[in-house]
Amino acid sequence: MKTKTIFLILLFLGVCGFAQKTGQARIDSLLTELKKTTKEDSVKAKLLYDIGLDFYRISSLDEAEHYADTSLKLSQKIKYNWGIAASCTLLGNVEINRGNLDSAVHFYKLVLNALKESKNTTGMTSTLANLGAIETSRNNDAQALSYFLQALDFAEKHKQNDLLSPIYNNISNIYFSQKNLPKAEEYTKRALSFAREIGNQNDEGYPLMMLGNISLEKKDTLVAKKYYGQALSIFEKYDDKMMKAEAFVDLGNVEKNIEKRIQYKLSAKKIWDSIGSNTNNYASNLHDLAKDYFQIAKDIKAGKIHPNLQIPNINNPLDQAENYLLEGIDICDEQGYLNVKRYCLSTLSEIQEFKGDYKNALKNFKEGKKLEDSLFSQENKNKIAALESQKEIDLRDSQIKINQLALSNAKRTRIALIAGSGLLLIIGGLLFYQSRNRKKNNNILLKLNKELDEANKVKTTFFGILSHDLRSPIANLINFLHLQKSAPEVLDKEKSERRQTQLTASAENLLETMEAVLLWSKSQMQRFEPQKKQISAEHLFSSLQKQSRLSDETENSGINISFHNPQNISIFTDEDYLKTIMYNLTANALKALANTENPMVEWSAEKTADHILLKIRDNGPGLQKEQLNALYDENAAIGTRFGLGLHLIRDLAKAIDCKIEFQPAENGGSEFELRFLQK
Repeated sequence: MKTKTIFLILLFLGVCGFAQKTGQARIDSLLTELKKTTKEDSVKAKLLYDIGLDFYRISSLDEAEHYADTSLKLSQKIKYNWGIAASCTLLGNVEINRGNLDSAVHFYKLVLNALKESKNTTGMTSTLANLGAIETSRNNDAQALSYFLQALDFAEKHKQNDLLSPIYNNISNIYFSQKNLPKAEEYTKRALSFAREIGNQNDEGYPLMMLGNISLEKKDTLVAKKYYGQALSIFEKYDDKMMKAEAFVDLGNVEKNIEKRIQYKLSAKKIWDSIGSNTNNYASNLHDLAKDYFQIAKDIKAGKIHPNLQIPNINNPLDQAENYLLEGIDICDEQGYLNVKRYCLSTLSEIQEFKGDYKNALKNFKEGKKLEDSLFSQENKNKIAALESQKEIDLRDSQIKINQLALSNAKRTRIALIAGSGLLLIIGGLLFYQSRNRKKNNNILLKLNKELDEANKVKTTFFGILSHDLRSPIANLINFLHLQKSAPEVLDKEKSERRQTQLTASAENLLETMEAVLLWSKSQMQRFEPQKKQISAEHLFSSLQKQSRLSDETENSGINISFHNPQNISIFTDEDYLKTIMYNLTANALKALANTENPMVEWSAEKTADHILLKIRDNGPGLQKEQLNALYDENAAIGTRFGLGLHLIRDLAKAIDCKIEFQPAENGGSEFELRFLQK
């Protein structure tokens, strides 16, 4: 299982300007210097911060917190904004590594306040990226991407090339979690390119890890293992404990030998335990260990014994697996790691099923699926796509401003030249006149093109409507007339009369469809308002029952249609709009019941505390997902088999403030609910 990795927490100490690793020797030197410092000033505040930073780099979080907190108190006392921002950044990073996300957010917001006063753009870039990293760990991808794009805008605008690589890395991380591998690979390669461009080898480890992740998703384990090995070498060189643990986990994921795989993951756990980490990746590693122990338990049950495995708690692998999962779920609940929690719940469900605890297995399986649906919803993907589109729009707007500035400079130059000579004045006047006319003509052309585009859209929609229900009745009429003309002997009197009756009904259906289309067309007009009034549900049901099309279909097919209005409800709305909606829903239900035994359609009206509800149920075969696209998606295509009816219903309902909900009926059919606010 792969989860998001917060790649660049350490690198985002950009407010301080340090880019190189330090060790115990430097810490000892700084502590010696601190003992000699007696004056309470900015020099001492910075020295305290430097000591805390070096402790942080060697993962001594308690010492890092102590010196950063001391630096913060001194900086606040002497009103030293740089010291406040730097100390709060370090404290936020410490809280991130401990898994205390809310505390980290608190410190980073203090950083932003301090940096706004000093206009430190590098620090603001770093802090925005840190906030994005927190939202990444919480699986709030849309908000995380928003922070990273703001940070990217600062970094590009102010030429902060040393920060571009980690920002690109985190953006690729988001796309990877959304399973958008092409985008993830694109941003990862940008990150690696910038890391090599500025010559910071430590930065190369992070994109190498992500390239390994992407290769693993593509099922290329050999390439993935190569990337993970290269990354581990870099992290070991710089003694980056957090990322060493990540590399151990990833190497374990591509290792086929289960004993080596578990040893890699236990090595990662040992590192995280030593520094008191409580991150989402720690919880993820617990899940992966549980999966491996569970596999051993299954192999033992199947008779595939693992001889001489040098693994802790190998004698009771099933209990060990469950303990790891419960520990991981507790961390996820405490820190809000929803994505890791869904994996833990899923695996816990499998273990409980394996043990025969089917009740808890089903409970945890359902909870995991619920989390999965919320994390990977289409709405979330749309938000991410919209954020990226907005970034592209902002870049274009920036280019437009540059172009406008260039045009303005050219105009001033032209005016200066005109002032120097009468002849140039005349020429310049002609050029200006010609330029103005060209601009005016261009504006007219743009307006005409826009109107043409709108007309094309209307035409496309209109032809889509015509293709749905208007062709069939006319085609039947033409076929009958041709048959009557070319072979009248084929139809006896009885067949001819029956055929004429069918054509009459078809023509009436065509007229009803045209009226619905005209009503829908009216709803699309700008500034058109429906005529609302109080209408009784009984009147609506009576009108619906009298529809000639409805009566024919029910009589011929034996469909039982019932209407229930025990509360004598009335509704404040547009009568024609609502009748058309109800008619279309009823007609769709009747068509769906063509091959149903004991067909039934039921309309009912009821009142709740805030709403009036009209419901239609049937016991037909139900609806497919694609058949509902036109009801909820304004951009859904209108086909010739289905779509128009729901398209009309959607637009008419929107015009009269009616909310439509669909759900499968209890009897296996379909149920639509029309919801109106009480007036």
